Amino acid sequence: MGDMRPAFACDDGAVIIPGYLDAFEPPLPRSTLVDATDQLHTALFWPAFLSGVGGARTAPSGFGADPTEVAALDAEWLRPDRWPVISLPVAGGRLHVVQRNLEDESGVDYVLEDGSPPALDVAAVEGNFRGPGLSWAEAAQTAAQAVGVEAARRLLLLLPAVGDVAASTRAAHALVTAAVKAVGCSAALAPRVAEELLTSSARFWGAHRWDEVEGIPVNLGPHSTRHPARQSLSELRRIAAAFAPLTP
Repeated sequence: MGDMRPAFACDDGAVIIPGYLDAFEPPLPRSTLVDATDQLHTALFWPAFLSGVGGARTAPSGFGADPTEVAALDAEWLRPDRWPVISLPVAGGRLHVVQRNLEDESGVDYVLEDGSPPALDVAAVEGNFRGPGLSWAEAAQTAAQAVGVEAARRLLLLLPAVGDVAASTRAAHALVTAAVKAVGCSAALAPRVAEELLTSSARFWGAHRWDEVEGIPVNLGPHSTRHPARQSLSELRRIAAAFAPLTP
């Protein structure tokens, strides 16, 4: 599972996420969602993503990125006619990270496709925010399903959806610092970027503790999608399975 390049795009480059586009009015064409997973391998992606989505203001400096080039990439990603989608395999299917470029309601959606349509909302950052969608343990163990730089990429993609007091430990900071360095950040600024990433979710939902209902991880925060009042136990169980450790 080390390769993050998914087999979910059609020949025309469109991405199919069952049920995702159905929620928007007026209807959006299938061509709206485009596969952008290869962007993970480019130099500008990480300073743009970690600053714009992750909330790490130091990221562009840490990567030595030209602010003009970062702004140009941001403009391309925010085109209303093309919503970039990055996908990564998880234990129970595939998680799509969608740049939702809807007028007056832009944001980044984390959407789980696990083979049982429709796809499930996990979190949304910016716009009408919903979350947290992941505990720190779930993000860390999902990243650990890959190795090296692929593990780092997974962790950093998932981090904006995490809200958990467990992410405030020295061990969490060390892991995120190593991940940031692995994708190209300077050693001097990596600890600061990691700290900004770990604290930025407070902009949306703060750092919550996670609980269990019938053995299923839940988050009882006021905006969490993984709340028994907002999703059925069946849906919550599907999400938990997607981010559970792989069995040998």
